[in-house]
Amino acid sequence: MAVARRIVESDNYARAEKYMGWDPLLLMGSDVHGKTLGILGFGRVGQALAKRAAGFDMKVLYHNRTRVDSETEEKLGATYVDKDTLLKASDFISIHVPLTPETTGLINSETFSHMKPTAFVINTARGEIIR
Repeated sequence: MAVARRIVESDNYARAEKYMGWDPLLLMGSDVHGKTLGILGFGRVGQALAKRAAGFDMKVLYHNRTRVDSETEEKLGATYVDKDTLLKASDFISIHVPLTPETTGLINSETFSHMKPTAFVINTARGEIIR
């Protein structure tokens, strides 16, 4: 929500005393309702995020090294896809993978080129997942 609504950016803008008055489009941000959320890493944290996305009627795609059981997918309204499909289709991409040799540099200039130009990337993973 904070990324979509540009909360941190707006706070920094105001604290830097750049705000000069109301403008209807100034730091407006985007809505999450009905958008597609791609979750890379579908463990405990990724699944908790999927639960929250349901409240915003988001379409949830996920990619994980192992697919979860169909009961969990149905309960969370999540669809397993390959990484490339997730990158291409998602409006928001949230990363929740452990740092391993396979995930180091998981997101790089090539993977960014597969994403929508308007996509948001939220990295909650530790280590050099993005290069």
